[in-house]
Amino acid sequence: MNQLPANGVVRNQAEVGVNGAASMSESQTLCGKAQFTKHAAGDQSKVLAGAEFQVFADRAAADAARVAADQPVTTGLTSDANGIVTVPGLNASQAGIKYWAVETKAPAGYVASTTPIEFTVTPGATPTGTAAVHVPNQMR
Repeated sequence: MNQLPANGVVRNQAEVGVNGAASMSESQTLCGKAQFTKHAAGDQSKVLAGAEFQVFADRAAADAARVAADQPVTTGLTSDANGIVTVPGLNASQAGIKYWAVETKAPAGYVASTTPIEFTVTPGATPTGTAAVHVPNQMR
């Protein structure tokens, strides 16, 4: 999937052949995005690049994965120069699916959050509600 459709509905088609008879089958998957904005505690205009995250499907896994500040793990989710981390292609439902993010590395000069961040993803290309999360960091 190159881009998430605005409504979050990804259509899947397959041709199924049984004993020489072919038929088409279609299903759909609901997907959404999450977006974290890293900033200095008390100042949302001071965005922070270089924060790293992991995302988990359950709280127990997120709790087990917490690490001390400045002990990074490989995540691939790093805040950019605007302090933004986008997590595309998460499974979603109309009622929302809960996920938990763990900050595994804070930007230089800051302390990583030690609490998993709960957020809910609904279908669509634009994060809304708790899927659009502000994550503050305290200075060392």
